[in-house]
Amino acid sequence: MFHSLDFEKSLSLIGVQFKLEKLAFFSLFKIVKRKEKKMKRKKSFHHERGNVLFLILITVFLFAALSYAITQSSRGGVAIEKETRRVHSSQLIQYAAMIRAIVTRMVISGTSVNIIDFTAGTGTSKVFDVAGGGATLVPLPNEIGNATSWIFQDVRTPTNYYYVKGVVTDTTAGSEALAVLEDISLGVCSQLLVGLGAESSTPIAADVQVVWGAGGNDFDVAGSTIKGVGIDGNDFFCIQNGAVYTYYHTLYGQ
Repeated sequence: MFHSLDFEKSLSLIGVQFKLEKLAFFSLFKIVKRKEKKMKRKKSFHHERGNVLFLILITVFLFAALSYAITQSSRGGVAIEKETRRVHSSQLIQYAAMIRAIVTRMVISGTSVNIIDFTAGTGTSKVFDVAGGGATLVPLPNEIGNATSWIFQDVRTPTNYYYVKGVVTDTTAGSEALAVLEDISLGVCSQLLVGLGAESSTPIAADVQVVWGAGGNDFDVAGSTIKGVGIDGNDFFCIQNGAVYTYYHTLYGQ
């Protein structure tokens, strides 16, 4: 598994590589300058001019080699960054899918979805308690944007329901349980769409901005419903929600 520590080490290695290449170049350049000084002592003007021209060509070649090495190091950094996004996106999808599976298991075992609770505490209805779902909260990777924690929305909070249009039923009683990451980076959002098998890696803007923590008490009221052409019917997706990018994952659809 690729961790942020591995990423930092890779960047450090690239920096060391660049410093070594730079040192090697300046060492060669000093040799060239010494050769040039020796040649100036020679009596033959034509011979000296030819050697100086040769040394200039060597210098140009060394500059080109150094530029190529820097370019390759830069490309390596971009590849590492892309791989980091891919790994983090996979981790986020897998975690949300695990919570979804736990909620499904709780419902199948006889716990009503209307009492399933994502808040801290103890009890058989608590997703993050051993007596209930037994799930564990995990910290988010640092490189995914401004999101600092998961938002978990149950189906039962009065006047604070949330819906995904086209998922099961679009009715008052059809509110969804959701896992949400608000304000992630565009790169991570795009990689999430790739990982989810979306037709495009470009996030689609929701018709109306969803405001977490201030939903409504009915389907399709302002701030409560995730919807839009290309979004409707998707249990999990990454969207442009107002000015930020949001990943939502339906944990239980109604």
